[in-house]
Amino acid sequence: MSAELESLADDLMRVMAGGEWEKFRAAVLLGPESGPGLSDNDLAVFRFALGEHPSGANTTRSAMYAMLENLERPLLLTALVKALYRAETDREPSAPARGNGGPDAVSGGTVHGPVIQSGTIRHDGFGGDNSSGFRAPSGDHRSDLRDGVFTGPVQGNGVQNNNYFGPHAYHVPPPVTDWPQLGRADPVALGVRRSRKLPEEPVLPVYTGRDCDTRLGALVREAARSGGLVLVTGEPLSGKTRTAWAALFSNLSGTTRIYAPPPGTDLRGLPAVLRERHGENAVLWLDDLEGHLGENGLTAAVLADLAARSTPVIATMGDEAYDVHRFGTSASARVLIGVEPVELSREWSLGEMSRLVENMSDRRLVGAYYAGNDQGVTEYLAIGPELADEWRRARRANAHPRGHLLVRAAIDLARCGAGDDLALDVLRRAHRLYGAEYVRAERESFVDALAWASGVRHGVTGMLVAGRGENTWRVYHSLVADAHDRAPGFASPVPLGMWPLALEVVRGVSTLRADVHQRAHAALEPDADGDPDILMVLGRIDGEFGDEAASEGWFRRAADAGSTEAAALVGKALAARDETAAAIPYLEAAAEAGDAGAQRELGAALAERSAHWLTLAAQAGDGAAAHRLGDVAVAAGDTHGARRWYVQALENGHEASAAGLGNVFHDWQEPEVAEALYRRALANTDDPAATSRAGNNLALLLAERDPTDPEIERLYQASAEGGSPSAATNLAHVLRGRGETQEARRWFEEGHARGSYYAAVALAIMLWDEGQYAEAEEWFGRAAEVGNHAVDAIREELRQSGRNVADDVEAAAVAQGGHVVSAVREKLRRSPAYAVNDIEAVDRPASTWDILAELRRSRAAAPDNVEG
Repeated sequence: MSAELESLADDLMRVMAGGEWEKFRAAVLLGPESGPGLSDNDLAVFRFALGEHPSGANTTRSAMYAMLENLERPLLLTALVKALYRAETDREPSAPARGNGGPDAVSGGTVHGPVIQSGTIRHDGFGGDNSSGFRAPSGDHRSDLRDGVFTGPVQGNGVQNNNYFGPHAYHVPPPVTDWPQLGRADPVALGVRRSRKLPEEPVLPVYTGRDCDTRLGALVREAARSGGLVLVTGEPLSGKTRTAWAALFSNLSGTTRIYAPPPGTDLRGLPAVLRERHGENAVLWLDDLEGHLGENGLTAAVLADLAARSTPVIATMGDEAYDVHRFGTSASARVLIGVEPVELSREWSLGEMSRLVENMSDRRLVGAYYAGNDQGVTEYLAIGPELADEWRRARRANAHPRGHLLVRAAIDLARCGAGDDLALDVLRRAHRLYGAEYVRAERESFVDALAWASGVRHGVTGMLVAGRGENTWRVYHSLVADAHDRAPGFASPVPLGMWPLALEVVRGVSTLRADVHQRAHAALEPDADGDPDILMVLGRIDGEFGDEAASEGWFRRAADAGSTEAAALVGKALAARDETAAAIPYLEAAAEAGDAGAQRELGAALAERSAHWLTLAAQAGDGAAAHRLGDVAVAAGDTHGARRWYVQALENGHEASAAGLGNVFHDWQEPEVAEALYRRALANTDDPAATSRAGNNLALLLAERDPTDPEIERLYQASAEGGSPSAATNLAHVLRGRGETQEARRWFEEGHARGSYYAAVALAIMLWDEGQYAEAEEWFGRAAEVGNHAVDAIREELRQSGRNVADDVEAAAVAQGGHVVSAVREKLRRSPAYAVNDIEAVDRPASTWDILAELRRSRAAAPDNVEG
């Protein structure tokens, strides 16, 4: 406080030096009437200092300062300052007393540069009639510096008694006329926290009255009349500054000059500035008062001086800071001791919330109202912009890009209607939906990102707040409101994949599901036309919601817009309803794009359509159509249906069907009927493929009855020359049995080239038997390439057996007339490593027969030996 006392001592000495001694002395010696708190002892001190006591002639500035050090009580200083103020205001404007100027006098004017005095600088020129007892020494060796203005240092080589009354060595605030008027001041620049930024909205929302406003307004008006400090205290983010500003703005004139210095500003020169305000009303605004306390700031002396000039001080202070500065013996406690603060709470009363409802035409207050139960209205309004700004900047690569995406994912899920509490795994999945942004954000670890996003800001909240469930999180409400209101930086659309995820999150909660469904349609439908991605999402959402008809409608539109995925979905749905004709175009589009499922469904659909048209043709008397339907029935395992269609084909003159009908009776173990039908086909068919199949199968049937029948080899020969791969293989076995290995090899190779399932492995066994192991291994490899699943088992047995497996097979073949079927079957009875099918189908029509062949090859089997 020493600096303030020095200032006050300067002011007192200036009054006395200026010829107002008696007026000031009279004002002080009035006694207790001059102001509250002046005791007799206090007056004695003043009388002593003012020269009433015989020893008072030594009233130098240092003596005055020593006296004032004992008068630090605020009320006593207030009385002293008021007396000083009355003495100054009662002074005649034309009568500043002057001392007698000598040759070294500087009485008025401005001296630029140093002032050098080789004599003595003393208490000269107090003016007046010298009734105070101060005498000036005679002679011209004095310098009168009373009215000079010096812009350089004053130096002397004699004695300086510190009675130069020039500018003080502290900061002088700007003139009052330079202060902004209250009506034009920017509240945000003066410390009021801005709210969320919304287009076409003022910086601050409408002020909602607090319960304390009536009392606060009265205090402001009283301070404007009589001076004094009005202090608003409260918890962090309780609305102190906004409430104080509203009281100031609504109770003082808009022309009032307002001074809002930054924290730490030297306020000691403020009273002097206010003396020159020329009738302007003024107010001192000190937001966060703790930053303005201290020996150079707002002290009891400065406050008393301001009060004497009826200058109100409006200030705010946090509760904790107030407690620190208010209680104790510090100088700041002497400033606050006589002030009853207006206290604010973050929690709003019912009355305040009712008044808030009346102002909810401002969208920012809507979110504040609904958040009031959790965070408090003012907290919501104040913290929201801080979180939004930090979140936007965090997207930078060198900041927290993954944390930014985690918060964004929570915001977007909330925008979708997924509810408040989100499982951490859901957030993990959701933040991956941002494509390239997610790729760039991967450099930040998930753990670090979550820690940043959930870190508490301003002692209040994080961007992500722990939910009610275990390991769940929800986003702070103001960030969701920013997104809904399309605040700057929040206008990005929700990723399309977020909508199905949101619907998955709320599965089982009907009200939330309905909300997600409604929001999705509201957000996506306006941009859906021609956009296959949006149409696909709408289709999935409606499908998840159970509206299959609407879902298929969206998928059809997506397929028409070019989505092959949608085409597959529509095609499969139509095929499932047996709407095959409608399904085919969609399935073809998806199949051509490589969709295996669509290809399968298309094949089935085409087969069905084929059967439909073949049936119509067969019913119209087309024998070839009936024959194909018989083949289809065989492929489906429907031998009775096959018999019916083959018979109808024969009745319509298609003799090649006799071979197919013979196969049916062969399977039914009716060899006589089967033989007759095979011979009928050979006798009446000109088709080489049909006759070769019939000849091969007749040979197989004859071999079962008598393996030595010479017709068997003739039939194999004819059928092999006609192009049957099975006949070529079977002929090779017969030749091998007779020792004609070179000719046998030729037909094995021919059978393999034509696609025989067993020719390669049979040739490999023959080569093994001949000791040509390297070449045998090569043919085993070829057999494996065509899908013979018995290769590994046969090869392993050949390697491990002490006997030559090939010899065993050959012996069995010779014993049974050279026919390999029975030989292999006998071998397989002794070795269960593989099994044998009795029919090998080759040279069949595409599609239906290929399906049958693939089904048979899927069994881990040795070669088929009967061609159907």
